[in-house]
Amino acid sequence: MDKCFYCGSTKLIEEYRTSDQYGAVYVIIGKKCEDCGKVSTFTENRFVPDGRDLLEETKIQGGDKMATEKERILVECQKTIEKGRAVATGIGIFAVIIREGDPLLRRRIEKDSLYGQDLSGKWEMTGGGVELPHFKVKLGPESLSNYQQSIFVCLQQELSEEAGLKLLSLPQPLTLIPAWLWRSYEDKDKESQKQRLSIDLAFSIPLIWNKGYLEETPEFKKKLENGELMFVPARELPNIDIVSPRTRFLIEEALKLIGSL
Repeated sequence: MDKCFYCGSTKLIEEYRTSDQYGAVYVIIGKKCEDCGKVSTFTENRFVPDGRDLLEETKIQGGDKMATEKERILVECQKTIEKGRAVATGIGIFAVIIREGDPLLRRRIEKDSLYGQDLSGKWEMTGGGVELPHFKVKLGPESLSNYQQSIFVCLQQELSEEAGLKLLSLPQPLTLIPAWLWRSYEDKDKESQKQRLSIDLAFSIPLIWNKGYLEETPEFKKKLENGELMFVPARELPNIDIVSPRTRFLIEEALKLIGSL
């Protein structure tokens, strides 16, 4: 039985699953925990050709196996820190989708954020954090390098969930625009009063609308009509309430790269 990666609960409700693209062995399924409210990502075998199971284990279980993987990563991180090297506590991949020079932005609905601030109602790119299961599957086109598969899987999931768009491919050679942060801040838990440290790596990827990288769905059109998404005229970008200076930087750098600013 699947368990929540965060609290171990088995009270999970399916939120989404990836589409059947490229004949991939795995399908990614997101399940929301009724107890803690967080979404865990699982995989399952999509098909069994010729009556043979391609893999003995068809799921990334949320219990002992995932806990063991996290423990191994923590050990390696500790070794890296002892050498005086930085360890990322978060890696985010975001798409700057550009149509006729104008970026597609999403109105944020989530109240939580990296530093505990309520940024709902402000505008941001489509994208999110890279998770361990994103490294477990291959969903991109055959021409895509194995080194870029996790980027594709992460962005495919986020574009589908947040924008109702299907990611078909990525530009080659692939350009990632970096914006890295080191920040310390107080834990919101008043009882602990812990000082927390975050090393967060964010990257934006410019995607030109009519280059065949994306496919619209009815959900995308609905989100545009409802005002959840908006193609913002590039000249109006300074007047838009963006979630953070870093997000604005990533958007503007992508527009500069393709000549819109």
